[in-house]
Amino acid sequence: MKKKIRHQDRVLQYIKENGSITSAECFTKLGIIDLPKKICLLQDEGYVFKKESITQKNRYGDSTTYKRYSLLEAEK
Repeated sequence: MKKKIRHQDRVLQYIKENGSITSAECFTKLGIIDLPKKICLLQDEGYVFKKESITQKNRYGDSTTYKRYSLLEAEK
């Protein structure tokens, strides 16, 4: 029987391969909806993340802010 990969491990792998991730990327690329929760679970395991707030216009011209997460250091 194949062992299921945890969502937080998929998020971590994506960040390691791509440098960072946003909630939109997490949903479209990984099919995972709650990125902040997965980041919190990884932090509980000892991972440290840079959280960059990004503000830009959405398709309606309104300003919207979201976070881009990147890995600072791994568990020791």
